[in-house]
Amino acid sequence: MKFGERDSDIYVVTYPKSGTTLMQMLVYQLTTDGNTDFNHLYDVSPWTDNDAYLDLDPPELPSPRIIKSHRTNKKFDKATKGKFIIVIRDVYDVMVSQYHQNKNFNDPDLDFDDFFDDFISKEDNWFLHTKGWIENKKRLPVLYVDYAALLNDFETQVKRISEYIGCELNEEILLRTKEKCSFSFMKTHEDKFGERHDVRKKNGVYDQFIRKGKVGEGISYFSSSQRIRIEELLRENKIVK
Repeated sequence: MKFGERDSDIYVVTYPKSGTTLMQMLVYQLTTDGNTDFNHLYDVSPWTDNDAYLDLDPPELPSPRIIKSHRTNKKFDKATKGKFIIVIRDVYDVMVSQYHQNKNFNDPDLDFDDFFDDFISKEDNWFLHTKGWIENKKRLPVLYVDYAALLNDFETQVKRISEYIGCELNEEILLRTKEKCSFSFMKTHEDKFGERHDVRKKNGVYDQFIRKGKVGEGISYFSSSQRIRIEELLRENKIVK
Protein backbone atom coordinates (compact mmCIF):
# COMPACT_ATOMS: atom_id res chain seq x y z
CA MET A 1 0.00 0.00 0.00
CA LYS A 2 1.50 3.32 -1.10
CA PHE A 3 -0.93 5.50 0.82
CA GLY A 4 0.95 5.53 4.11
CA GLU A 5 -0.22 7.26 7.28
CA ARG A 6 -0.32 10.86 8.49
CA ASP A 7 -1.09 12.35 11.89
CA SER A 8 -3.78 14.46 10.23
CA ASP A 9 -5.67 11.52 8.69
CA ILE A 10 -9.37 11.24 9.54
CA TYR A 11 -10.88 7.76 9.38
CA VAL A 12 -14.62 7.44 8.86
CA VAL A 13 -15.33 3.94 10.13
CA THR A 14 -18.69 2.18 10.07
CA TYR A 15 -20.35 -1.14 9.63
CA PRO A 16 -21.64 -1.09 6.00
CA LYS A 17 -24.88 0.86 5.42
CA SER A 18 -24.46 2.94 8.56
CA GLY A 19 -24.10 6.45 7.16
CA THR A 20 -20.57 6.12 5.81
CA THR A 21 -21.14 8.21 2.70
CA LEU A 22 -22.99 10.91 4.61
CA MET A 23 -20.16 11.22 7.13
CA GLN A 24 -17.51 11.27 4.42
CA MET A 25 -19.35 14.12 2.72
CA LEU A 26 -19.85 15.95 6.00
CA VAL A 27 -16.15 15.83 6.90
CA TYR A 28 -15.23 16.81 3.35
CA GLN A 29 -17.40 19.91 3.67
CA LEU A 30 -15.71 20.84 6.94
CA THR A 31 -12.13 20.30 5.77
CA THR A 32 -12.30 21.83 2.27
CA ASP A 33 -14.05 24.58 0.36
CA GLY A 34 -16.88 22.09 -0.26
CA ASN A 35 -16.53 22.03 -4.03
CA THR A 36 -18.38 19.03 -5.48
CA ASP A 37 -16.84 19.00 -8.95
CA PHE A 38 -15.23 15.61 -8.23
CA ASN A 39 -16.34 12.66 -10.35
CA HIS A 40 -16.90 10.43 -7.34
CA LEU A 41 -16.55 10.84 -3.59
CA TYR A 42 -13.78 8.22 -3.59
CA ASP A 43 -11.63 10.71 -5.52
CA VAL A 44 -11.53 12.96 -2.45
CA SER A 45 -12.28 10.44 0.31
CA PRO A 46 -10.88 7.06 -0.73
CA TRP A 47 -11.80 3.60 0.44
CA THR A 48 -8.18 2.48 0.70
CA ASP A 49 -8.93 -1.07 1.81
CA ASN A 50 -10.93 -1.62 -1.35
CA ASP A 51 -8.25 0.04 -3.48
CA ALA A 52 -5.70 -2.39 -2.04
CA TYR A 53 -8.02 -5.34 -2.72
CA LEU A 54 -8.41 -4.23 -6.34
CA ASP A 55 -4.69 -3.43 -6.63
CA LEU A 56 -5.44 0.22 -7.39
CA ASP A 57 -3.30 3.18 -6.41
CA PRO A 58 -5.21 5.48 -4.04
CA PRO A 59 -5.39 9.16 -5.01
CA GLU A 60 -2.74 11.66 -3.96
CA LEU A 61 -4.49 14.01 -1.57
CA PRO A 62 -3.58 16.97 0.64
CA SER A 63 -3.99 16.80 4.39
CA PRO A 64 -6.25 16.18 6.14
CA ARG A 65 -7.20 13.04 4.24
CA ILE A 66 -10.64 11.50 4.82
CA ILE A 67 -10.39 7.72 4.67
CA LYS A 68 -13.37 5.39 4.50
CA SER A 69 -13.15 2.05 6.31
CA HIS A 70 -15.36 -0.78 7.46
CA ARG A 71 -12.56 -2.44 9.41
CA THR A 72 -13.05 -3.77 12.93
CA ASN A 73 -11.12 -2.23 15.81
CA LYS A 74 -8.90 -5.29 16.06
CA LYS A 75 -7.77 -4.91 12.44
CA PHE A 76 -6.20 -1.52 13.12
CA ASP A 77 -2.75 -1.26 14.62
CA LYS A 78 -2.83 0.51 17.98
CA ALA A 79 -0.19 2.94 16.67
CA THR A 80 -2.26 3.97 13.64
CA LYS A 81 -1.88 7.70 13.06
CA GLY A 82 -4.86 10.02 12.80
CA LYS A 83 -8.33 10.33 14.33
CA PHE A 84 -11.36 8.07 14.05
CA ILE A 85 -15.03 8.95 13.62
CA ILE A 86 -17.16 5.89 14.35
CA VAL A 87 -20.77 6.05 13.14
CA ILE A 88 -23.17 3.58 14.75
CA ARG A 89 -26.61 2.96 13.25
CA ASP A 90 -29.50 0.93 14.65
CA VAL A 91 -29.05 -2.71 13.70
CA TYR A 92 -32.60 -3.08 12.37
CA ASP A 93 -32.15 -0.22 9.92
CA VAL A 94 -28.68 -1.45 8.94
CA MET A 95 -30.00 -4.90 8.12
CA VAL A 96 -32.87 -3.65 5.98
CA SER A 97 -30.64 -1.21 4.12
CA GLN A 98 -28.06 -3.92 3.45
CA TYR A 99 -30.76 -6.36 2.42
CA HIS A 100 -31.97 -3.98 -0.28
CA GLN A 101 -28.43 -3.31 -1.47
CA ASN A 102 -27.73 -7.03 -1.75
CA LYS A 103 -30.93 -7.46 -3.75
CA ASN A 104 -29.97 -4.57 -6.05
CA PHE A 105 -26.39 -5.61 -6.71
CA ASN A 106 -26.16 -9.34 -6.15
CA ASP A 107 -29.43 -11.28 -5.94
CA PRO A 108 -32.79 -9.79 -6.96
CA ASP A 109 -34.54 -12.89 -5.57
CA LEU A 110 -32.88 -12.71 -2.16
CA ASP A 111 -35.18 -13.91 0.64
CA PHE A 112 -35.14 -11.76 3.77
CA ASP A 113 -35.15 -14.73 6.15
CA ASP A 114 -32.10 -16.20 4.41
CA PHE A 115 -30.40 -12.82 4.52
CA PHE A 116 -31.16 -12.51 8.24
CA ASP A 117 -29.55 -15.85 9.04
CA ASP A 118 -26.45 -14.96 7.03
CA PHE A 119 -26.20 -11.46 8.55
CA ILE A 120 -26.10 -12.59 12.18
CA SER A 121 -23.77 -15.54 11.53
CA LYS A 122 -20.95 -13.65 9.79
CA GLU A 123 -17.54 -13.77 11.45
CA ASP A 124 -17.39 -9.99 11.87
CA ASN A 125 -21.10 -9.25 12.04
CA TRP A 126 -22.67 -5.95 13.13
CA PHE A 127 -22.77 -7.02 16.77
CA LEU A 128 -19.10 -7.93 16.99
CA HIS A 129 -18.04 -4.96 14.86
CA THR A 130 -19.98 -2.55 17.07
CA LYS A 131 -18.89 -4.19 20.32
CA GLY A 132 -15.25 -4.01 19.23
CA TRP A 133 -15.40 -0.30 18.53
CA ILE A 134 -17.31 0.48 21.71
CA GLU A 135 -14.69 -1.38 23.75
CA ASN A 136 -11.88 0.14 21.64
CA LYS A 137 -9.22 -2.12 23.09
CA LYS A 138 -6.63 -0.52 20.79
CA ARG A 139 -7.31 2.80 22.58
CA LEU A 140 -7.50 4.69 19.30
CA PRO A 141 -8.66 8.34 19.41
CA VAL A 142 -12.37 7.99 18.67
CA LEU A 143 -15.42 10.21 18.33
CA TYR A 144 -18.66 8.20 18.38
CA VAL A 145 -21.55 9.52 16.32
CA ASP A 146 -25.02 8.04 16.58
CA TYR A 147 -26.63 7.94 13.14
CA ALA A 148 -30.09 8.80 14.48
CA ALA A 149 -28.69 11.80 16.37
CA LEU A 150 -26.94 12.93 13.19
CA LEU A 151 -30.22 12.95 11.30
CA ASN A 152 -32.36 14.34 14.12
CA ASP A 153 -29.99 17.05 15.38
CA PHE A 154 -27.61 17.63 12.50
CA GLU A 155 -26.29 21.00 13.66
CA THR A 156 -25.25 19.74 17.11
CA GLN A 157 -23.43 16.76 15.62
CA VAL A 158 -21.66 18.93 13.03
CA LYS A 159 -20.38 21.13 15.87
CA ARG A 160 -19.12 18.07 17.78
CA ILE A 161 -17.35 16.77 14.70
CA SER A 162 -15.79 20.11 13.75
CA GLU A 163 -14.41 20.53 17.28
CA TYR A 164 -13.02 17.00 17.29
CA ILE A 165 -11.15 17.36 14.00
CA GLY A 166 -10.15 20.96 14.72
CA CYS A 167 -11.97 22.69 11.87
CA GLU A 168 -13.43 26.16 11.73
CA LEU A 169 -17.23 26.23 11.69
CA ASN A 170 -19.11 29.39 10.87
CA GLU A 171 -22.65 30.01 9.64
CA GLU A 172 -21.65 29.87 5.98
CA ILE A 173 -19.88 26.52 6.35
CA LEU A 174 -22.73 25.11 8.43
CA LEU A 175 -25.38 26.10 5.87
CA ARG A 176 -23.30 24.71 3.01
CA THR A 177 -22.75 21.47 4.92
CA LYS A 178 -26.48 21.14 5.58
CA GLU A 179 -27.24 21.63 1.89
CA LYS A 180 -24.55 19.34 0.49
CA CYS A 181 -25.29 16.59 3.03
CA SER A 182 -29.05 16.71 2.55
CA PHE A 183 -30.80 13.62 1.22
CA SER A 184 -32.16 15.63 -1.74
CA PHE A 185 -28.71 16.86 -2.81
CA MET A 186 -27.00 13.49 -2.45
CA LYS A 187 -29.84 11.65 -4.16
CA THR A 188 -29.85 14.14 -7.06
CA HIS A 189 -26.10 13.61 -7.48
CA GLU A 190 -26.12 9.90 -6.72
CA ASP A 191 -23.58 9.17 -9.45
CA LYS A 192 -21.01 10.94 -7.25
CA PHE A 193 -21.83 8.92 -4.15
CA GLY A 194 -23.30 5.56 -5.11
CA GLU A 195 -21.89 2.24 -6.16
CA ARG A 196 -19.53 2.55 -9.08
CA HIS A 197 -20.72 0.69 -12.17
CA ASP A 198 -19.40 -2.82 -12.56
CA VAL A 199 -19.65 -4.20 -16.10
CA ARG A 200 -19.62 -7.72 -14.64
CA LYS A 201 -22.98 -7.07 -12.96
CA LYS A 202 -25.28 -6.64 -15.93
CA ASN A 203 -28.43 -6.50 -13.79
CA GLY A 204 -27.09 -4.17 -11.11
CA VAL A 205 -29.37 -1.38 -9.89
CA TYR A 206 -27.32 1.79 -9.57
CA ASP A 207 -29.88 4.41 -8.55
CA GLN A 208 -30.79 2.95 -5.14
CA PHE A 209 -27.50 3.20 -3.25
CA ILE A 210 -28.90 6.26 -1.48
CA ARG A 211 -32.28 4.74 -0.75
CA LYS A 212 -34.03 6.47 2.16
CA GLY A 213 -31.57 7.20 4.95
CA LYS A 214 -34.34 7.29 7.53
CA VAL A 215 -34.48 6.10 11.12
CA GLY A 216 -36.74 3.46 12.65
CA GLU A 217 -38.36 1.99 9.54
CA GLY A 218 -36.38 -1.24 9.52
CA ILE A 219 -38.05 -3.00 12.43
CA SER A 220 -41.27 -3.69 10.48
CA TYR A 221 -39.41 -6.24 8.33
CA PHE A 222 -38.72 -8.60 11.21
CA SER A 223 -40.71 -11.45 12.65
CA SER A 224 -41.19 -11.67 16.41
CA SER A 225 -38.65 -14.49 16.64
CA GLN A 226 -36.11 -12.47 14.67
CA ARG A 227 -36.61 -9.48 16.95
CA ILE A 228 -36.11 -11.70 20.01
CA ARG A 229 -32.86 -13.04 18.56
CA ILE A 230 -31.57 -9.55 17.82
CA GLU A 231 -32.37 -8.36 21.33
CA GLU A 232 -30.54 -11.41 22.71
CA LEU A 233 -27.47 -10.56 20.64
CA LEU A 234 -27.58 -6.93 21.76
CA ARG A 235 -27.62 -8.04 25.42
CA GLU A 236 -24.91 -10.67 24.90
CA ASN A 237 -22.61 -8.10 23.36
CA LYS A 238 -23.56 -5.39 25.89
CA ILE A 239 -24.72 -2.97 23.20
CA VAL A 240 -27.17 -0.41 24.56
CA LYS A 241 -29.71 0.83 22.05
